[in-house]
Amino acid sequence: MVSITFFQDSSERIFGFSVEGHAGLEVCGKDIVCAAVSSAIYLVLNSITDVLGLKPVVLEVSAGRILFKLSNKDASLCGDFLQGFRLHLVELSKQYPENVSVNYKKN
Repeated sequence: MVSITFFQDSSERIFGFSVEGHAGLEVCGKDIVCAAVSSAIYLVLNSITDVLGLKPVVLEVSAGRILFKLSNKDASLCGDFLQGFRLHLVELSKQYPENVSVNYKKN
């Protein structure tokens, strides 16, 4: 299962996320759910870092795991990107409830 955790501040604003795991719908490299999640991740990350030119406070990418966090100021600027990303993944979790899990962690 792909597990996505959104990090929220006290006002529920998203300032980061972690994604880990494999959807398990198909073998690695042929899994459409993993492809959808990965594509959404890179769209958001590239939009924030390359289009807006912002630097994350934390960006760790390893096999099967991504951890991303922004400063409070940058999280305000990226709220729409992060909400759109969240909505996309929530809809995927509704379509594939055994393969995608969306969670929230307040910091």
